Amino acid sequence: LHRRDLAAAEFVANGFGPGVVTCTHADVCAPDWTFEPVVPGPVDAAIFDLPSPWLVVKHARALLRPGGRFCSFSPCIEQV
Repeated sequence: LHRRDLAAAEFVANGFGPGVVTCTHADVCAPDWTFEPVVPGPVDAAIFDLPSPWLVVKHARALLRPGGRFCSFSPCIEQV
């Protein structure tokens, strides 16, 4: 949660406040994960930091608008 709060504060400091960027912390690979409070469909981009991005692609697709972007950061071997 600390990293989420730091990221949210950095977005606000750079002019991307609530309503423009939403930062959440959750296990997006869990089968019961939902996008709340984000409404699926109109999202321009979804950025994830997780080791198994293929597990969330199906869920992220429902979140994104047509032509939306999916980005995933995965740990390198030094981080494992």
